[in-house]
Amino acid sequence: PHLILRTKKVPKNSNNNAADEEKEGGLLLGLTGNLLFDRLVGSTVYTCTPGEYGRVGSATLVDMVCASLREKNRTPYPIPVGGSNGLGSWGYIEAVHEISSQ
Repeated sequence: PHLILRTKKVPKNSNNNAADEEKEGGLLLGLTGNLLFDRLVGSTVYTCTPGEYGRVGSATLVDMVCASLREKNRTPYPIPVGGSNGLGSWGYIEAVHEISSQ
């Protein structure tokens, strides 16, 4: 899985707790919530600032990541922000089903 994360840039020498952080492209990213889950399943995380996200737009950012993957002979399946397509909706439905059956 590949994920585009909109985040503020944090200097490597910040006062964040290094034991709870992972260095990613010059940034320190926390390993909590969705990011923790994404790391557990082996996701590659691409970062951009809110300003970059606003200027470029989510669709263009997804297209850029997909183009990079295609150059590596990969076959990406882009899912829009928020999982707002049929596959994303089924993912939420299946997750609820799996959790309720446990």
